[in-house]
Amino acid sequence: MNLRDLLIVFFQGTTVKKGSKVVVHWHTNLDYGMAYVMFGRVESINDLYIAGKFDPKKIKCHPDAKATSDKLYQLYNERMEAEKVLDQSSLIVTYVNVRSKQAHYADVKIDPILMKSHAFALGETWSEEDYPENGFDNFTEYSDVKPKGQGRGKGLSAYSSVNCNFRKYSCPNNTASAILLMTEKLNIIFLYLSGKFEWDGLKYTLDEWICDDKPTVIMGDCNWHFGDSHSMKTYLKDKGYSQLISRATQQEGNIIDHLYICPMAQRFSYKIVHQGVYYSDHDIIGIKISF
Repeated sequence: MNLRDLLIVFFQGTTVKKGSKVVVHWHTNLDYGMAYVMFGRVESINDLYIAGKFDPKKIKCHPDAKATSDKLYQLYNERMEAEKVLDQSSLIVTYVNVRSKQAHYADVKIDPILMKSHAFALGETWSEEDYPENGFDNFTEYSDVKPKGQGRGKGLSAYSSVNCNFRKYSCPNNTASAILLMTEKLNIIFLYLSGKFEWDGLKYTLDEWICDDKPTVIMGDCNWHFGDSHSMKTYLKDKGYSQLISRATQQEGNIIDHLYICPMAQRFSYKIVHQGVYYSDHDIIGIKISF
């Protein structure tokens, strides 16, 4: 190869694409972190060339950075241990709009938050056509409102690893679906509401399901921003329910996935679950509640 065929470019502060070659000049006066920065300029080790006598002892980080990293690791382990203790003493309930169970069944099956829940629900379980029914290990599917061939944006499924009774509601045009799981200590109402759902029918169902003598939580994709006025918001506020989700739950920046908790349930210790996922434009929401 002729030297004229080579293009030499300075890549300060830039990571080159795989296939491009990077030459780093090794010397004995490398300061803390410099070797890491130089080696980090390539996506593949096969594209890295070292000029000079390589000494791996020169790959070192600053003692202060190492101490900070160790401290963060310690704090992480302490938090994970506290979360483990909390999980063992709590009833965990979660929800996510899955944007088609058929498309994201494998993703849900390995989701650590959903799979360690005692009960969870999936919104938008619709499918374009029939597909084999798939369950989740150690969970019972207590109800499945999943219209087939009726287009996108419909359907609700609930799963529980604890014993419970259930009831379900679906309005005639499938714009609103609800599932009630009645566990020993907590009633759970899961919702999936389309943008123009029929409030009167849902209100009638909630009037039947909500009772004052048992802790109750309501959660799901409500498809209206909590910062706006809405009949459902007024209805639940009048019943003393508090909405616990305070930041956006969907990629457009709105709080459309809601978590309501009744006055009786607020007497117990609880922690909010709110986590983004890679397989949906909605976040997982939920609650860990200790009785």
